[in-house]
Amino acid sequence: MNKVNKEQFFNELNKLLKALPDKERNKANTYYNEIINDYIEDGMAEEIAIEKLGNIQSIADEILSDNGINTDNGINTNKGSSVGSNILIGTLLVLGFPLWGSLLLAGALLLLSFYIILFCPIILFGSIAIAFLASSILCTVTALFIFLENIPYGIFQLGAGIIVFGLSIIFGWLLVSTTKSIFKLYSLTWKKVLALFKKRGA
Repeated sequence: MNKVNKEQFFNELNKLLKALPDKERNKANTYYNEIINDYIEDGMAEEIAIEKLGNIQSIADEILSDNGINTDNGINTNKGSSVGSNILIGTLLVLGFPLWGSLLLAGALLLLSFYIILFCPIILFGSIAIAFLASSILCTVTALFIFLENIPYGIFQLGAGIIVFGLSIIFGWLLVSTTKSIFKLYSLTWKKVLALFKKRGA
């Protein structure tokens, strides 16, 4: 496929999808626009991102086929069997509930576990940073009282407070950087999941 920009890509794609209703065509446009934007966010040039999608004709044929439209003559072959298909799908869903219901629950629990593990470093670094900060404040305050009785011990206590304060800064920085990375991963994950569902909906 020749290198094209987004405008050229969607103009050509919409021409090939003219047999689709506007709603379905817009879904397809949104889906592929998000994919292209994701590639661009990852540092890929616009033309290269579009080229990576593949041949426009193949993309259009796949979309039309998914919507029950014969790509040879543009006839919708899905209407005649829609009622029977719906009944069959409903029956399969009911009969297969023990299986797919269990799988769905397992998937949800797995996803929950993933996010719990994902946020553990934030809790860990945050707790350590707060603990070190509290310790540094305590060491500094007690050092003032120790100075009155024993100057060397007071200096030692103050030095310990400064060291612990430095550690709290280090773990605070780790907390901030880790939080940014995790939320970026979280956002990217949801984008991929939503894009997958949008493609199925298209």
